[in-house]
Amino acid sequence: MAKKKLQIQGAQILSDDLYLAYHEETKNAAQHRIWTFYEAIKNLPYLFPLPNA
Repeated sequence: MAKKKLQIQGAQILSDDLYLAYHEETKNAAQHRIWTFYEAIKNLPYLFPLPNA
């Protein structure tokens, strides 16, 4: 039975400029997700009003 040789790939080290660009893009995407969630929660009473008791 032939054994397959495993190949381990190391992480690529980014230059400072590339890292900062990646960090900024990731930060913006996270902020967008948080904002979308906030807007959904804020609008829940309008979308699903509670019945009058």
